[in-house]
Amino acid sequence: MIEKKEIIQSYLAELGIEVVSQDETTFVCRDEDEGINNLVIHLADPILVLEQQIAPESRLKPGYERELLKRNNRLIHGAFILDGKENICWKDTLRLENLDLNELEGSIKALSVCIAENAEYFLSNRVAS
Repeated sequence: MIEKKEIIQSYLAELGIEVVSQDETTFVCRDEDEGINNLVIHLADPILVLEQQIAPESRLKPGYERELLKRNNRLIHGAFILDGKENICWKDTLRLENLDLNELEGSIKALSVCIAENAEYFLSNRVAS
C-alpha cells in the first residue's frame, strides 16, 4: 500500500494539486483555481475513492433529489451522492491496479467541470429560512 500511496502522491504533485493533510491511506487536497476544496482521496485497495462535499443537503429544495439523479447522467466521471451526513457530495472510484496519471487527472478535471456546471444550481436553490 505504501508504494501505491507514493505513486498517488507523485501524481498529485505533478498535477499541481495541493495536499492539505494526509495519513496512511487518505489525502485531503485542494486546487483553488479549479474549485476543488477538501477533496478526499482514499486508498481502499483495490480501488481509489475520490469524494468532495458539494453542498449541505439543506440547500436543496424538497424533492430536488430527483434532479440530482438527472444531473448524474451529465457527469463525465463520478456521481452525486447523499453521504448519510446530510451532505451532497461528488464521488468517483478508480481501479488502483493500473491507475495512471491521465486517469487520475481525468477524474479530478471531471470534478472541476461538475463544480463549474452545477454551482449556480446549488447556490440558487437554497431553502428559504
